[in-house]
Amino acid sequence: MPPEEFIKKHITHALVDEGFPLQVAQDGACVGLDHYHRMSQASRKGRAYEDCLFHARQWAKGQVTVAERKSGKKKPGRGNAQPGLF
Repeated sequence: MPPEEFIKKHITHALVDEGFPLQVAQDGACVGLDHYHRMSQASRKGRAYEDCLFHARQWAKGQVTVAERKSGKKKPGRGNAQPGLF
């Protein structure tokens, strides 16, 4: 699988899992792929995909409001707050 296909497929999947609509996720993947073509090197060794995903996620956040995103999954550990001392 060529790097361009890998980046586009996995960014789309990651953004859909985060609750973005499919069309926004696909367009975000194109933005991430565009960043891949423009970058000369990754921010850290072995981090090219994470850099592309970051740029795609930032673009996708600007396209939809928080209310439009699905809030199906919550972060683990947030619901088990310990009671206070008093």
